[in-house]
Amino acid sequence: MTIEELKEKIRNDNPYFKNREIKDYQVYDLLDFNVEKANCKKCNGIENCLNSKRGFEPIIDEDNNIAYVRCRYMKNELNKALRNQKLNAQYMPQKLLEANFNNFRLDNDKRIKCMQFAKKFIDSLKNNDYAKGAYIYGDIGQGKTYFLAALANELADHNHDVTFVYFPDLINDLKDDFDKLNNKINELKQTEILIIDDFGVGNMTGWVRDSIVAPILNYRMSDLKPVFISSNVIARDLDTYLKVKEDRDDIPASRIIRRVVELCDFLEM
Repeated sequence: MTIEELKEKIRNDNPYFKNREIKDYQVYDLLDFNVEKANCKKCNGIENCLNSKRGFEPIIDEDNNIAYVRCRYMKNELNKALRNQKLNAQYMPQKLLEANFNNFRLDNDKRIKCMQFAKKFIDSLKNNDYAKGAYIYGDIGQGKTYFLAALANELADHNHDVTFVYFPDLINDLKDDFDKLNNKINELKQTEILIIDDFGVGNMTGWVRDSIVAPILNYRMSDLKPVFISSNVIARDLDTYLKVKEDRDDIPASRIIRRVVELCDFLEM
């Protein structure tokens, strides 16, 4: 094909060039531009990218100079990578790594109240104000874990450091490896925002309460670090759950409850 025929092909393939001047030396670059622009229009994910620069989309200025910018899929990948740096998800199911508030059903007053609380909490962080976390309780299957996973992802997207732990797996892990106990407790003490999922599953022991839960909550209270907790243990039964047979009085359990009250608002779901 002649240069003029190639110019005509460029204009036919892309209406953008219909009334634009095309210089001879630009022809082959613009042919490639049209091909890659068409690739982007039919692309459905970075893993299927056909462009010479994977994950990049060509753009053009009024002088037909071509540059490459990250496509929407590449931006999503980068955002996920950044979130993963901010979100320390320990024992969190893979499917919950994509949880988001858009998919959280607002079909009753309790769920609406929880969502309002989350938005208010996020706004407080934006203003650098301290805000209490929440103790979210209710029956199995009400969406507590999904809600907290969505909150964790939202906070990470806002550049906050979040640690999400599934409480039963955390305890089992620490029982199996006492050498990591202090390091793990220090990590949970110091993370910016701590989310504890399924607190109350299984029997409470004095060791778990006094050597794990108490030091974490005490530190976070003194340092004003927010905590979110989900539990099947309703608020009025928390005292009973925290008592163990070795207790001589109610003081150890009461101390934990005071810390929970100081750190969290109680929300039912």
